[in-house]
Parts: sequence; C-alpha cells; structure tokens
Amino acid sequence: MGGYINAYTSFDRTVYWIDVPKDGVPVALDVLADAMMNSTLPAEEYAKEQEVIRREFAMGMDDPDRMAGQLLFATAYQRHPYRLPVIGLLDVFNQLTRDDVLQYYRARYVPNNLTFIVVGDVNADAVHQQLGDFFKNYPAKSLAPVFIPPEPPQLGRRETHEEFVTELTRLSLAWHIPEITHPDVPALDLLSTILGDGRSSRLYRQLREETGLAYGVSAFSYTPGDPGLLGIDATVELEKRDAARDLVLKIVEQIKVDGVTSLRRNWRRRKRFR
Repeated sequence: MGGYINAYTSFDRTVYWIDVPKDGVPVALDVLADAMMNSTLPAEEYAKEQEVIRREFAMGMDDPDRMAGQLLFATAYQRHPYRLPVIGLLDVFNQLTRDDVLQYYRARYVPNNLTFIVVGDVNADAVHQQLGDFFKNYPAKSLAPVFIPPEPPQLGRRETHEEFVTELTRLSLAWHIPEITHPDVPALDLLSTILGDGRSSRLYRQLREETGLAYGVSAFSYTPGDPGLLGIDATVELEKRDAARDLVLKIVEQIKVDGVTSLRRNWRRRKRFR
C-alpha cells in the first residue's frame, strides 16, 4: 500500500497522522483508530521509547535555536503552562512510570476527546461510516476538567540573557497577542508575513541587506488556544546585538505609526517577481 506515519505534540494537542494513497484510507483509519483505543504499551517498548525521548532532551539542550525558543516562552509566560517546553522537564519525565502513562492514556484517549481529520480524494460518507462502526464499541467517558491558569497582564518589559557556547547570538523579541479565535488573528498573521517572510520582508531587507546587522531574521505569529505571541527572531554577532534589537523595535514602531498598506503592496510586488 505504501504510506508514512508519524506524530507530534504541541502545547495544546497531540497529533497522529498518516499519509497514504487514496486506496489506503480504510487501512489508515483502522490503524489510527486502533492505536487510539487499544494500545497496550508493552513494558519493553515503553523502556525503549524512554531512551529515545531522553536523547531528544539531550539534543534540545545542545541546540541554541531550541534553547532560545524555550527561554523566550519561559520569559513571556510567568504562570500559564506555555512557559514550559513542549517536551516537558527531564526531572519530571524521569519520574514517570509505565503505570502513570497508562492511567493518562485511559483517562484522556476517549472518543469524545478525539478529532479525526481526513483530507484528499476520499468518499466522506464512507469515512464517516467506517469511523462510526469502529467507535460504536467505545462509549464516551466523562473527562476530568483541566484547569489552566490564565496569564496575568504583563506590566513592564521583561528581558533575559543566557550564555550558550555558540558562535552567534540568538535574539528574540515578542509581544502578547490574542488566541486563535480572536478576529485580529488574520491581521497578525499578515503582519508577521510582511515583517519577516523571506528576503523581500522589511526585517530581512533592513537587518540583513542594508545594515548587515543580522545573518538571518524572521517573524512569527503563534496563536494557539490561549493567548499567544507575535515574535521576531534574529541571528547576530554579539557586538551587533543591541543595534539589531534597536532597529527591530524601530521598524515595529514605524509600522504602528504608518501602517502597512505600502509595505503590503511592495511585499506583493516583490513576491511576484522573485
């Protein structure tokens, strides 16, 4: 049949996905549904996966970009769980037992806590029927509420520095923005694109091409289920860090004052002729 299966975890969700030819959709659905409801987590496989995750912890600690990202979120959020890395904390992970994981699996991996998304050249009615036939044997269960403390308003600028053995400095700036359901999110997505998407972006042109203050620069609009961040990342030489930061803030302030109409027009024109 052929295909590819993988998984990932973010702050708000865990996703298991399969890419298959359209003829393989029934098998893919069966595999995913079975994994969601009937996993046994053999002790030997659990031990192997523990070591895989410990290696992921170690690789992350050696990655300056990942460490800079974690430091940014740990600084921006003081109370909300977004302050914690997605992978978790190593000392907490090392205390987990197979029984702990099984207990969580049985409590949270229930039909009323799952969302199936199927995209492609498929028969939607057939997909719906297959999933209905499978999950009719698994009744919905009550879910214990999960309390997530809201992030209190930030009253002033926060700044954090951390030394890391690397040739170049990672500079990150971020501003709090609303959650994904807020009507301003599309505008924020467009703003991050205008600011930092590719060589035609305002940040790249001024920090890289015109001043040489940065080796690379980008912007992002991260809007999860709870309030997120609009951020700017740059890779710079240490002695140019402050000048790069000041120019980034100047560019952002200019957009606040002048708007983005001309920037958007120029960005579209440059995109067309790339």
